[in-house]
Amino acid sequence: MSGFGKVGMSPCSSMSEGDGGLGLILMSERELQRIEVLSKVLERRMTVVSAAHVLDMTTRQVQRLLKAFRAEGAAALRHKARGRPSNHRYVAGIGELAVQLVREHYLDFGPTLAAEKLEANHGLVVSRETLRKWMAEAGIWLSRKHAMAPLHHQWSRAADGPDLGARRHIIF
Repeated sequence: MSGFGKVGMSPCSSMSEGDGGLGLILMSERELQRIEVLSKVLERRMTVVSAAHVLDMTTRQVQRLLKAFRAEGAAALRHKARGRPSNHRYVAGIGELAVQLVREHYLDFGPTLAAEKLEANHGLVVSRETLRKWMAEAGIWLSRKHAMAPLHHQWSRAADGPDLGARRHIIF
């Protein structure tokens, strides 16, 4: 799970220059707390030093956030990379190629050995954990938790065996 916790919506007046109305921005709970604390600082109900303690930042960082908050509003406090694809993503199609190669050549291998063989024999460098995820999505790999059969059969006491009634104390 990501480090966002709950995600809220915040009104923003600077969504686009032509709309003239209020838009909504997705923000994390941490970003919403920043808006609340910085609003208190702007209303002079809280000092910059106490805001720095509450937000666990330096006073310089709070001053920088205040400057951006005054200029751009709530949108300035939103993380700039939100909604963008990761810089560490694989090129499109690599996952399908890796799963296809595993199905053809390494179907009985686990993700770690399969990743090593893909690199050695096919020149395809893929993280073993990423390959594990792809193999699980394709139905090739089951985690140990899901692959293990239950060790003991759970017997229900009421439904099994004859009803001995009062003779339970008799030893056979």
